[in-house]
Amino acid sequence: MEGNYAYIVNTLFPTLSIPDDLQIIDISNPANPQLIGSHSTSSYATDVTVKGNYAYVGLGFGGYFMSPPRGGLEIIDISDPANPQYITTYDNQSPTREVKVVGNYGYLTNGGGIEIIDLSDLTNPTLIESYETAGNAEGISVAGEYIYIADSNNNLKILSHDITNRINDTSFIDTNSLNSPIYRFQNANIPGTYLYAGEEESNSIKCNYPNFTEEGFAFYVGIEPGDDLIAMYRFQNSNIAGTYLYAGEEESVNIRENYPNFIEEGLAFYVYGAMTDKGQDIYRFQNTQLPGTYLFVGEEERRNILQNYPGFTEEGVAFKVAFS
Repeated sequence: MEGNYAYIVNTLFPTLSIPDDLQIIDISNPANPQLIGSHSTSSYATDVTVKGNYAYVGLGFGGYFMSPPRGGLEIIDISDPANPQYITTYDNQSPTREVKVVGNYGYLTNGGGIEIIDLSDLTNPTLIESYETAGNAEGISVAGEYIYIADSNNNLKILSHDITNRINDTSFIDTNSLNSPIYRFQNANIPGTYLYAGEEESNSIKCNYPNFTEEGFAFYVGIEPGDDLIAMYRFQNSNIAGTYLYAGEEESVNIRENYPNFIEEGLAFYVYGAMTDKGQDIYRFQNTQLPGTYLFVGEEERRNILQNYPGFTEEGVAFKVAFS
């Protein structure tokens, strides 16, 4: 589940001439779940995990039904849950049992072990390492540099695999520090302006402020102070009510002293600072058509804005977060 949606794979018996589906269920009303979108996968769907705007579907056909066996991973854009879009497929000959995604990496289990896939370019997922297990790799969990594998022969296999040092990636962070989801809302009364809220506030917004339209999960933050984390404060622009700015301590001091139109609403959340080597970048854009209003986005959306939305001016990296 992610936000108001549940994602399931229709793992039909693969000899049936019925497409295997990713199904997206609207569970905003738990008493009346509704199917709102589906996608026919290219092979037998075995598992699904969702991170941000993407679904990662495990694929698998046993050799009894297909020779040679086929497996791998299919990546689907679910930013519009009613209209999921195929991105690409990572193919191999090992039917996938379970999929985990941590940072920019995918972990696939299969009958002979695990595969680690680089997902930094979603259009070109690439195998970077594999490990053979004595028995079937039935399940997997990833925490920091450790990979925990449920092995059908040896019960639990623990591997040490420091991807951070191996390829100088910074997406492996302390997920115990950044584990609270933030959701993005657009103010429908003032298009192009945004509010970011945690779970509890998001529920209140959806119930009481219909002018704010939820756009989905944005990123993970901390709600308590921790090592290397910095506080971010929320200010509302009183000149354009319903628009917000998020700032760290130093910028907040400047705002309090010099910009009285920005009303401080208090501590918003904790994140990693823009200059640290932890977390993933969040960029700040100012809406030049409505000066004093801001948008905060990750790398992929940043590229789209730079190419297609000249009305937003990039101001740089604001802070760093987790996306999984």
